[in-house]
Amino acid sequence: YSGSSSFAHELRLIREGIENHLLETEPESSLKIIGKIIQADGTLIEKVDDSDGSVGYELNSFCILWLEAAALFPVPEKGWIPQIIEIVDGDDYGCRDDFLPNVQILLSAENMQSLYDFYKERYTGNIDGDSPYYILGSAVNMGQVAKAMGSPELYEESVRIHSKDLNNLQMLNILSFYLEQNRVSYVLQMIENTVWEERFQPEMLDLKEKVFQKNGDPGALKEIHKQQFMYFRSADKLKIYLKNLDDESRNTVINEALEYAEDDPDLVKGLKILLDYHHYETALKLILQRTDEFDNTFYGSLLGLLE
Repeated sequence: YSGSSSFAHELRLIREGIENHLLETEPESSLKIIGKIIQADGTLIEKVDDSDGSVGYELNSFCILWLEAAALFPVPEKGWIPQIIEIVDGDDYGCRDDFLPNVQILLSAENMQSLYDFYKERYTGNIDGDSPYYILGSAVNMGQVAKAMGSPELYEESVRIHSKDLNNLQMLNILSFYLEQNRVSYVLQMIENTVWEERFQPEMLDLKEKVFQKNGDPGALKEIHKQQFMYFRSADKLKIYLKNLDDESRNTVINEALEYAEDDPDLVKGLKILLDYHHYETALKLILQRTDEFDNTFYGSLLGLLE
């Protein structure tokens, strides 16, 4: 593990050397070197403890560099798709995850559709000789190609092909991609038509906030900031909520927040609000009364309160 960061640094220097110097003057040699590094990713990743992911990150960056290098050459007689499939199929360590989501660097829209269709056909079991391993991963590959195409409809299809009834996490991922493509009305409609479990309320509210930021609805944004504060009861959410209130409303909300903070089951959250609004005596009183509760508090939170 102690050598993984320096190894990742070496890989980065190699990549930057190819990208900034060799690629322009020796594109053919560059493509071969990049390809060899990608093919060796399993051997390389086995030689280090990559718990922090730094080596995997650098190896993934070679995938994008391969696409950029390949784009400098004429399209081969059989096209690029067979090579892409071979490279992706050889990924046993997650070091090629960035390949398909960035394949638009190399492929045309028509070719990306062909690649998507290949993985869809593979998933449905229509390609002879495929192993179950590849079949199961094909739905994920479909989704990655759909992202490269900028098609939320195809991305949704790639999820629904193996999950007829979407769970909340899948719905959040799908709607986030629709929102990236500025499908604001559809996202809002789907948020309202979905039954959200309690544990996904924070993510749903955050997604809703992004919707209202995109469509420029100040009234709806003000309401969602209120909902976020009422749910989280945190000092950060309170500050956001207060920004769009008039002075009278702001004072009312602050007073209500301070009153709730004194009895907040989450002692740290309550103390943060009391300290932010200079209610030091009340904060000190709570600290002395509820000292035992600090036993289960994250150390970083205690440092923040101490400061």
